[in-house]
Amino acid sequence: MAYPDTIAPGVAPTMSYRLDSPLRFDLQAAAFKADPLPTFAAMRAAGPVVPIRMPFVGRIWATTTHAADDSAIVSPAILDLMVPPVWSPAADAVGL
Repeated sequence: MAYPDTIAPGVAPTMSYRLDSPLRFDLQAAAFKADPLPTFAAMRAAGPVVPIRMPFVGRIWATTTHAADDSAIVSPAILDLMVPPVWSPAADAVGL
């Protein structure tokens, strides 16, 4: 599996993601704390909704774009997409 830090910006994700297999982003690393922008760019490159592991929280679905944030807040149907364990680029068809 290619991890998001190997996905070039602007390249659309072609794989489905599973909540039980979060993408590898080290949000506690010194490099992230010093400059989080490259990690955020890699998360956006991976897709508008990605599974990650948050320190002290566990596995979550994270929205990575303003449009995905707005969709998740405005439409309960979009929130339903984030609850199941699988997300794919087909979710873009409903606004993500």
